[in-house]
Amino acid sequence: MSHGAVAPSKDMKGVLKGASAERLRAFPASEMRADARLRRRFVNRFGGRGTTSRAEFRAEIEAAYERTGDAGHFGAELDFGDFFGAAGADAERGDRDEAFWTCREISGAMSERMDDVDGPCGHYSTEHAMALDGMVDCMGKMGPGSGQRRPCIEYVYGRIIREEYGLESQYAEAPAETRAGGADRRFLRGVRRAGGDDSIYPQTKAILDGACGPRGDSAR
Repeated sequence: MSHGAVAPSKDMKGVLKGASAERLRAFPASEMRADARLRRRFVNRFGGRGTTSRAEFRAEIEAAYERTGDAGHFGAELDFGDFFGAAGADAERGDRDEAFWTCREISGAMSERMDDVDGPCGHYSTEHAMALDGMVDCMGKMGPGSGQRRPCIEYVYGRIIREEYGLESQYAEAPAETRAGGADRRFLRGVRRAGGDDSIYPQTKAILDGACGPRGDSAR
């Protein structure tokens, strides 16, 4: 017997044809109530901006971690595919702010739980880099020097100086990868002067210096 995809049976087609629109809507709503991943796939496919609140999205990521259980063992890694799908859906709609925020929540949740990870740390580091790549792509398409990019730059810098689990160099590379122009470089220098980075590793400082010039450098 084949275990491949199964075409809808005649019975299924008959049921679909005879069911009312109200009953057809009620069934997936009932199924998705208990299945967060199914709900996320549905929202990615059919939803528009604001269908899921930001608090709800972060809560879904945290719940996925809890369901995974002991994520410190190889083979128990959390699959972020549905969450990256949400970011992709935002980007396809041209909503760069929302797509950046979605990737931000993925990377933030992941970095805050990195100390829970043992064997699969390479998996999570790769997934974290994917989230940052999504953020960089969004920033790059916002336009150099735009006010839209500045909260993104501030967020990334905040993660650099708060990061505790060895991911600060990944964050530090993000401003450089957006091909920041003069206005962005000056803005990032100002953020560094205001926020300080004395506690971060020299290698990370060197990456930031390459992105915007040394912290004390006021050159244009």
